[in-house]
Amino acid sequence: MNKKPFLMISALMAITLLSGCGQHNHDWGETTYTWANDYSTCTAERVCKGDNNHKETETVSTTYQEITAPTCVNDGKGRYSAGFTSEAFVDQTKDVVLNHLGHSYGAPTYTWSNDNKTCTAKRICTRDASHIEEETVNSTYQVVTPATVEADGSATYTATFTNDAFVLQTKNITLPKDVYATKPHLSADGKTVQYGLYPQKNVNDSSLVSELNKITEPKTNGWYLYNDEYYAKTVAKPNNDSYEFDDGTPIEKDETYWFKCEPIVWNVLSNNEGEYYLVSSTLLDVHQYDDDKNSYDESSIRSWLNDDFFNSAFALGNDNIFETTVDNSAATTDSEDNTYACDDTLDYVFMPSYKDYQNTDYGFAPTTIDSDSRCCRTTDWARARGAFSENEATPNYNGNGYYWTRSPYSGQSDVTWCVGHYGTLYTHEGSEVDCKENSVRPAINIFFE
Repeated sequence: MNKKPFLMISALMAITLLSGCGQHNHDWGETTYTWANDYSTCTAERVCKGDNNHKETETVSTTYQEITAPTCVNDGKGRYSAGFTSEAFVDQTKDVVLNHLGHSYGAPTYTWSNDNKTCTAKRICTRDASHIEEETVNSTYQVVTPATVEADGSATYTATFTNDAFVLQTKNITLPKDVYATKPHLSADGKTVQYGLYPQKNVNDSSLVSELNKITEPKTNGWYLYNDEYYAKTVAKPNNDSYEFDDGTPIEKDETYWFKCEPIVWNVLSNNEGEYYLVSSTLLDVHQYDDDKNSYDESSIRSWLNDDFFNSAFALGNDNIFETTVDNSAATTDSEDNTYACDDTLDYVFMPSYKDYQNTDYGFAPTTIDSDSRCCRTTDWARARGAFSENEATPNYNGNGYYWTRSPYSGQSDVTWCVGHYGTLYTHEGSEVDCKENSVRPAINIFFE
C-alpha cells in the first residue's frame, strides 16, 4: 500500500489548525468604548483580528459626579465614570458641560422717593442675591382733582420703566385743602381766584370771642391763631353810627371787634398764557391815597399796599405773585396831557387805573357813568375801620363803597379818580387824596405753576 498521499494530507491539516484562533490565541484589536446617549451606560468592545466573529464586550452602568456647579451666568462641569470588571478594559470617564442656569428673578419691588419724584424698580435673582436688576426713573405728575380752600384734592405720580420686566407704577396722593390759600386756586368757571388771607367777616360768637380775648401774642403777620384759624381785631371807627356788619349787628364806635381771616377772592381781569391779572372782588380795607398830592409813585397808599397789605395778606405764601411794571403814563388817565402822571413803578400790589376801569376786555363798562360792572362791596373789616358804606340806597347797592384808582385827575394836583357806590368814575367831593373813608381795591399779577 502506498502511504505517501496520506502523509501529504496530514501535513495540510496541521497547517490549517495552526492558522485558526485557538482558545488562547486571539489577536485582539483596539478596544472601543461607546456611551449611551444619556451617559447612563458605557459599553467596551474588542474584536479579534483573526476572526471578527470573536468579540469580547462588557456594558456597565455609570456613576455621576458634579465637578463644578453651574451658576446663573457660568457653565459647570459634570463627570460620568464607567468601571469595568474585565481587566481587558480600562475604566472610562466622560466630562460634560452643565449649561449655565440663567437668572431666576423674584418679584420686582418698587420704591418711591420721599418726594415721589423718582421710583426705583428692583428684582433679585433667587439663585444668587448678588445678581440684581435695577432701574430708577423720574415720575410724571398730574393733578386729578385740584385742592381748594374748602376740600381736599388728589394727584397722581406715574413711573414708566424701559425694562420690560418692570411694570408701570402709579402713586396717588391727597392734596390737602388749602385753608390759608397759600397758593392760588382758580374757580371751575375760570372767573375768580382764591389767594391770600385777610380779615373780612366779624366774629359774633360770644364763646369764640371769649377764647380769642385770652390770646395775647399775635403771629408774625399780626394776626392771632386759634384752632388753626387766623383772626384779627380792631377798635371800631365806623364812618357812620348807623353802620352794621353783614349779619345786621350794629357797629359801635370804640368797641373792639374780632374778624375771621378768610381767603381773598379775586376777579380775573385777564389771562395771558397762565399769567393772570386780578382785582379783589371786595373792598378789603380803607386807606387814604396820600397827604397832599396825587402822584402815585410817591403816594402813601402805594407804600401801604406793598408793605402792610402785602406782608399780611400773603405772609403764608406769595410765591405766585410777580412784580409788575405798572404803567402810570398819562395814557392811563383821563388826559394824554396829564401833567400829574408819574413814572412807571415796579410793584407786587397796585390799584387799577382810570383806563383799566373802562376796559371792556376786563369786563368793565366803557363809560364813566354808573355801572354795576364797577360796583364793589365793603367787608365787615373795612366798614369797622372807617370805610364809607352805602346804607340808604336800594338793597342792591347797600354796603357798596367808594374806592381809589391809581390815576391822578388831570385838573387838580390833590384829586384822584375814584369809583362810587353806583360804579361811577368820579372826581367830585371825596376824591381828594387825603380822604380817609375811601376803600382800597388791590390788584395783583400772578402765574400758575
